[in-house]
Amino acid sequence: MLDEAFIHIVRVDIDPEHEAAFNAWYEQRHFPDLLACPGWLSAKRFVSIGDGPKYAAMYEVAGRWAFETPE
Repeated sequence: MLDEAFIHIVRVDIDPEHEAAFNAWYEQRHFPDLLACPGWLSAKRFVSIGDGPKYAAMYEVAGRWAFETPE
């Protein structure tokens, strides 16, 4: 149970001035780089329709060990 798979969720707001660059980086660089690392199984982005940060990303992670790999 200590190192079971889990869902990692990140929520963030971005200054509109940098939003286009942020979105391009997230899709073209961040997701591919992260998913190439051991233990990062899937990634998906969302835009909030309610209160709170505008963007959310949901990652399926094989275990906490995935945060500690050299990659």
